[in-house]
Amino acid sequence: MPTNRRTLGGFLEDLTVAAATTGVGFVFAIIGSIGPWVSGPFGSQSGMNGDGKLTIALAIIGLLLVAFEWAAMIVPALGLGLAVLGGWQWHHIHSAVHNGVLFGVHVASVGWGVYAVIAGGALAFLTSFNSHKDSVHAIVPSNKGVPRR
Repeated sequence: MPTNRRTLGGFLEDLTVAAATTGVGFVFAIIGSIGPWVSGPFGSQSGMNGDGKLTIALAIIGLLLVAFEWAAMIVPALGLGLAVLGGWQWHHIHSAVHNGVLFGVHVASVGWGVYAVIAGGALAFLTSFNSHKDSVHAIVPSNKGVPRR
């Protein structure tokens, strides 16, 4: 009884370099969403306590869209949205902790998670324009049986 299940090896073989790089950008954003957004001497604050929930949702949606080759026009918008939201959060956190000075030393700083969200969103945005280069569709998955030229 033949099945139409795809293996991980078959999936990775069909993936273009641009689509893989776009997926890596979304994975960076997922990791950054979970990581610390504010670091201080008494600990750090995760992005999941605030807008990290939104950034992780956007990154997961983007990763699924890249993996299944759906809605190619939405993927760059998700990457740009992550980079802009991360930049806004950097500005917001930086301005909030900038005034926190104790004995002339800043007691808190922007954590690496915000930088990972910004970098991941920018990477996903910049590489997503070529991620669906071989397909002519925007909604329906491409024909996997057709050989590439």
